[in-house]
Amino acid sequence: KRAYPDVCALGVQGTSQSAPILGGIFSLLIDMRLNAGLPPLGCVGPRLYTTAEQYPGEAFDDVVGGNSGLACGDETGFPATEGWDANTGFGRPVWDGMVKYFGSDEHL
Repeated sequence: KRAYPDVCALGVQGTSQSAPILGGIFSLLIDMRLNAGLPPLGCVGPRLYTTAEQYPGEAFDDVVGGNSGLACGDETGFPATEGWDANTGFGRPVWDGMVKYFGSDEHL
């Protein structure tokens, strides 16, 4: 069981909104792959971490400000820091980078 995010969706109120947004993004990427004759992504976790570590800033835009506090001025939550953090994971998705690294297998 995990309680920390791998990636985030900025401008939303937690995982209840970011999870479906990212699910939609990956659905579009899988559709692109299938239309190109490629298999679906399958378990995306290892590829997500490899991509974030090998190509920083290309598929995910690091979020370095704010925290997971419940209200404005609430500094008790997890802070967003440089690199992976417990608040925003690797950061928010960058569409062009997502297409480049998840829409094809060229960079495996």
